[in-house]
Amino acid sequence: MHFFNGNWPCSSTPVRAGAPPLVAIAAGDSFTCGVDRDGRAWCWGGNGDGQLGDGTTATRERPAPVSGTVRFVAVASGRLRQACGVAAGGHVWCWGSGVGFGPGTARPGLVPAPAAEGTAFTSVTAVWNHTCALDVSGAAWCWGNNAYGQLGIGP
Repeated sequence: MHFFNGNWPCSSTPVRAGAPPLVAIAAGDSFTCGVDRDGRAWCWGGNGDGQLGDGTTATRERPAPVSGTVRFVAVASGRLRQACGVAAGGHVWCWGSGVGFGPGTARPGLVPAPAAEGTAFTSVTAVWNHTCALDVSGAAWCWGNNAYGQLGIGP
């Protein structure tokens, strides 16, 4: 069975993406990002809100490097066209829309996450319009929309 979306055929069986060998991968809403062995982030797919992090809003049919010289150890892609990555030094960088900067705020290039400046993080997850990260002690830090208490801080 094959599915179609726009002009691109979908596949009911796995197909190899044209990315270099990756050590981490995350699929978001109409796009995918990964981290290669050298720590470079690569993204491909839809890019209407800058979620590929290449400084543009152009759709990429093949993996393209995220702009800048930041080296990552982990990456997360969210449902609201956003992505974040944990840099080798523990800083979190985000790009796209809805990563805690306000719904619909497109950020096509890398920006430092607003949470806990100076805190070293080990992992990050970007979901709807909020983002959470774990620091080296295991403490959770969250920012963005708190309409349902998803930041864990109460009303």
